[in-house]
Amino acid sequence: MGSTGDSSVSTTEGFARFTLDPFYVHPSDSPGSQLALVPFDGHGFILWRSRMFTSLSAKNKLGLLDGRINQPNPNSPYYPYWERCNDMVKAWITNYVSRDIATSVMCFRTAKKVLTDMNERF
Repeated sequence: MGSTGDSSVSTTEGFARFTLDPFYVHPSDSPGSQLALVPFDGHGFILWRSRMFTSLSAKNKLGLLDGRINQPNPNSPYYPYWERCNDMVKAWITNYVSRDIATSVMCFRTAKKVLTDMNERF
């Protein structure tokens, strides 16, 4: 009986560590996941950015934008995980801006550069 309880605690702790990994993508996360209620159209950037940051923080992805999660060397075993998360965050951002804004930022390779450009313009 004691080993069953220990196994349960161990499994729970392992799952918690796994989901706290910034490269973890939950099965329900997709490029079309809704993060902001109102797409950004050039007005109200501060409020839109605040809502986007809150959503990304809840998904443990804010570090891609604030520098806590840096792009690894392309030869690193972590690069594919970083790339997947970067692409997901970039999709989340560009899906919740107007078509004109999305078109203007699609040339940037990283989500961080997309947001840097938007910060400078708006």
